[in-house]
Amino acid sequence: MNILTRRNFLISFLLLLLAFFIGYIIKIISINVKWFGAKGDGVTNDTPAIQNAIDLVASIGGGTVYFPKGTYIVTGSNIILSLKSNVTLKGAGKSLTTIKIKDKTGDWGYMFIANNILLENFKLLNLTLDCNLDNEVTTTGRWMNSNRVLLNLNEAKNVLISNVKFICNGIWALRGFCESAIVQHCEFEFTPPTYKGASFDTSTIWIGGENNKVIHNVLTANWRDDFVPETGIETQGHRNTFYNNKVIGFKVAMIASENTGYNNPLTPITELGAKDNVIQSNYFESLVAGITLWGMNVKEGSYMKNCKIDNNKIYIIGKNESNIFNREKYGIGLYRGIIGAKGHDGVQTGKFQGTKITNNKITFKYRAPKGTHGTSDKEDYGIRFDAQMTVKNTEIKQNTFVNCGGYGIFLSSTFDAILNPDNEHIEVIDISDNNFIDCRTPICIYQNCEKVSIINNKFIQTQQFANFSDNMQVTVSCSPNNNTNIKVLKNETIFPKNKL
Repeated sequence: MNILTRRNFLISFLLLLLAFFIGYIIKIISINVKWFGAKGDGVTNDTPAIQNAIDLVASIGGGTVYFPKGTYIVTGSNIILSLKSNVTLKGAGKSLTTIKIKDKTGDWGYMFIANNILLENFKLLNLTLDCNLDNEVTTTGRWMNSNRVLLNLNEAKNVLISNVKFICNGIWALRGFCESAIVQHCEFEFTPPTYKGASFDTSTIWIGGENNKVIHNVLTANWRDDFVPETGIETQGHRNTFYNNKVIGFKVAMIASENTGYNNPLTPITELGAKDNVIQSNYFESLVAGITLWGMNVKEGSYMKNCKIDNNKIYIIGKNESNIFNREKYGIGLYRGIIGAKGHDGVQTGKFQGTKITNNKITFKYRAPKGTHGTSDKEDYGIRFDAQMTVKNTEIKQNTFVNCGGYGIFLSSTFDAILNPDNEHIEVIDISDNNFIDCRTPICIYQNCEKVSIINNKFIQTQQFANFSDNMQVTVSCSPNNNTNIKVLKNETIFPKNKL
């Protein structure tokens, strides 16, 4: 090797070493998005700078893109910014760093999206994603290009979303088919879009997959007379945990489905149903329902198994007279299929087994006895299992039901030949150690129920209602409609001192 060759080799080696060193420094320290021309001044379009920073960090194997204090304006008709694996996006704090949609962008699609990739080892930390409520939008764009989704993870593994504020008015604030994702200490604020007549099914957080945690978050919905956001949190899949979240102002606080998630070809989940999910220690303040368990019209053999619903406080605040809330209200209930509906809204084929509903408190702000919802004749339900599918081995223990004008617990499996063609039953239900306070009818076993034990419950009325029919006259109602092996033992009834 001559001197020139040695020198070229040494230069090449040093350049390679320098590139490695620079890459290592970027990984452990982070790069500043302003190095790529971002201004963060609330005026300049910073979209190209942000994307260039993400792409560079991804190209060297990963690292952190840092957003100093400021408001970073982004814009685009559909995909605004593409996410990459092994990249962390980090701001100076929720109140200090904001990424915001530009004025007059119109019906945009996604602020951030993992587009046609399996997103791995991604983090979003310490900033705000703002849809720009003043941006004029013109369509609902239900699940189409104008979704207005702030963060679409698509299929993702090992994700952390922490200390992020989402200001949104579209279909989803956060959506993903995830494995081992954590969403924690975030704020979600939903406000109806600016145009009148908006109507679409929103789930502010939609997360499917397995082994995910949604913990210590606050979701708040604003509404107006012609629009109320539908759902705070929606989930599918296995071994997901929802702990210590506060969900306020949605029609339905949470939906849990037994489907493992659809449209996840990169990381398919072969195990059907939804198993071992936990919904615990949350505060749900909603207008129509607290928790809906949804047995979608899905593949045969799909079960929701061993779902644990424990120690939640559910407060139903919907007012009966308003047309927008004129639906049967319940704390925890099963979704009922709709005759003539297509897809997963139709006949409910998913089954439920081993559900445990324990230590929850379900309270109704406006007590709605039968007939007080106008001509619709709807009423309150603490727990409503009005089923079209098999429901087995359910525990309903140590819960408290307060101010329920209808039924504290209502069990029924429909005889409808279309919605329940196999005449499936509700079987093996343990209802014990619950307190029913000012519930007109604490427990109703209506039809197609087998092996129900009602033991050691307290039925308490604290006051006398002016309308005699609103008072507790029957504690346990059991009709002769194909109900068998119903046990009622050791329950206690307590009336006010002045009696009724």
